[in-house]
Amino acid sequence: MRLHKQTGNTEKQDGGKAAINRHFRFEGKLMLVWVLLPLLVGIVAALVLPNVLSWLEGDRCMNAGGQYDRENGRCVVETKR
Repeated sequence: MRLHKQTGNTEKQDGGKAAINRHFRFEGKLMLVWVLLPLLVGIVAALVLPNVLSWLEGDRCMNAGGQYDRENGRCVVETKR
């Protein structure tokens, strides 16, 4: 029982160039994805994550009743006497 279609002469085709099986072409593209995808996710996380964390810190500060100073990156909570 054959699962894959044979392409005929796999040694030499197209004017003397070695033919590459479709399976290996797919694996080659898949390996490229496995290398580039983590790099892309890392770059996006490095660019987006600091902004999101800063926003969350300011949100927590305001929910606690304070004011968030974005220039200094601090939560200013006035003490009540």
